[in-house]
Amino acid sequence: GNLCRCTGYRPILAAFKTFAADVADDGEDREVGVEVECRHASDMTLHDIEEASCGSHPTCGRDGLPCAKYRRAPPLPPTIAAIQANKRPLHFTHPDTGTEWYRPVSLAGLTRLMARL
Repeated sequence: GNLCRCTGYRPILAAFKTFAADVADDGEDREVGVEVECRHASDMTLHDIEEASCGSHPTCGRDGLPCAKYRRAPPLPPTIAAIQANKRPLHFTHPDTGTEWYRPVSLAGLTRLMARL
């Protein structure tokens, strides 16, 4: 994803520590010690953060469940789900400027709109 480098990565790291199983309760930063945890650490070449794991069944979070569980989008609250279910295409023209706004709700609708523009 795109991260703003002006804010730094510390707040992001701090947020992720709440989900880490090996984070210290005193809030102090500690080295993870990959070379201790992963016997084959010297052979590891990581191209993406999601490749970082030890063993054949990587787990995420404090509950030890497989990472695949966390890759699904969380369910929407019922009020938001109802709005999403009833979303209709929209075309609005600003009365003063003439600026047009569109809201296609499907790929087919977007394709039709792009063909018209």
